[in-house]
Amino acid sequence: MATCNAGNGCTITCPGGCGCIYVHDTKECTCWCEDARTFGGFRTPIDMNSRVSMKFSSLTLEKAAKIFEKILPGQVGLPISKFDPKKKLVVQVTNKKMENALKDAGFWTK
Repeated sequence: MATCNAGNGCTITCPGGCGCIYVHDTKECTCWCEDARTFGGFRTPIDMNSRVSMKFSSLTLEKAAKIFEKILPGQVGLPISKFDPKKKLVVQVTNKKMENALKDAGFWTK
């Protein structure tokens, strides 16, 4: 079992990997399990300046990349040298700009 807790009650436990993002600016939370086919996103659009806390636990890089593409279309990438679709991410970021949080997780931003 994997548990992800991004703070402020933004938490989930899943049989496989998981992820949670809490947006401090809007007090919105979204969490997902590795095996989920869909991702709900946020009611209020977020951008690279949004302050977030994130927790990923045993979430594949491929799943994380798909989620970031959905919430920030065309703004997030990953150096091909680092791309391994089966690599498991373990990331904990607390109250940082989304841009910095993504860089901490190994992604690049526009």
